[in-house]
Amino acid sequence: MASDESGSLAGGLAAFPRRKKALRCGPFKLHELADRFGTPLYLYSMDFIRSRFQEVGEAFASANPLIAYSVKANGNLGLLNRLAAMGSGADIVSGGELFRALKAGITPGKILFAGVGKTNEELKAGLDARIYSFNVETIDELHRLDDLATELGARASFGVRINPDIHAPTPHEYTRTGHAEAKFGLPVPVAVGLYRWAKTRPHLRPRGIDVHIGSEIVDPGPYKRALRQVMDVVRLLKKEDIPLDYVDIGGGFG
Repeated sequence: MASDESGSLAGGLAAFPRRKKALRCGPFKLHELADRFGTPLYLYSMDFIRSRFQEVGEAFASANPLIAYSVKANGNLGLLNRLAAMGSGADIVSGGELFRALKAGITPGKILFAGVGKTNEELKAGLDARIYSFNVETIDELHRLDDLATELGARASFGVRINPDIHAPTPHEYTRTGHAEAKFGLPVPVAVGLYRWAKTRPHLRPRGIDVHIGSEIVDPGPYKRALRQVMDVVRLLKKEDIPLDYVDIGGGFG
């Protein structure tokens, strides 16, 4: 269940504080909810989620950001529906997540399809839904996207995920996704070559660029280094008459 509580959660308060020996979600005592609904019980504090959503929006306000919630983090339809009402987009990595995002009311024009290993069926579903963009990770993926868009008479917007070869400090080595040994993204020279090729394809629209260097990173330094590389690519492409609409800075900030 999702709970809208009275009051606010300013100052970084916990979503489930303990007061008078009882864990609470807003005015609700968790043990009373467990008695009422049974367990296991999944409870989300919409006040807390709303405050974090607004915090990110305010931090990046000057960039007019599209905040795309990672559906793989939590695909609960009630939660996604509340996020849609706040104006949130969705970051998805599968056809199933596309289905859930649309069913929850998230605007197709605010959906980014990321992730490795997209099937042709998933690419086609994204094209049919007219999503905002695909973040592609391989040469093959962009070639298949071009073939499908040509077949459907559509124009596919995309960004390329670059690999900036940056080792970010994360709790586990497997969650460091922006270094050269990782399976994610493409080296900058390869990515630039893909943009140049896509410019010649009438059914592809180079729209953005993507980077994601890891999860649970609490130091902004690696993000700055990665974004310097990303912006170098953006400026290079602009000089070659390939202007981009968005920079996807990824998630993972702890």
